Amino acid sequence: MKRNYVMILCIVLLLGLIGGLYIYQNNQKLDDIPTKELAWMQLDSKGVDFVLNQIKGHSRDDILEKWGEPDNHLFGFWGDVWLIDSENVTLL
Repeated sequence: MKRNYVMILCIVLLLGLIGGLYIYQNNQKLDDIPTKELAWMQLDSKGVDFVLNQIKGHSRDDILEKWGEPDNHLFGFWGDVWLIDSENVTLL
């Protein structure tokens, strides 16, 4: 009887560990995405390819979580548009 409790406890701890690692990995993935203001500033200094490589491989949901809902959508194409508040962005 005591052995069953120990086995159940081990299974619960293992599931908790797996869940924690999944959450940690998901949060790390979002840290790789630059803010939309930083991406906008890097367009001039590092180029389009650099910015696209930072976003490449991330799902739309990840980008929406990091940048928020898009301000507009492309007409006739699949794509989203985010506006940049130029007053809060300082060019280097």
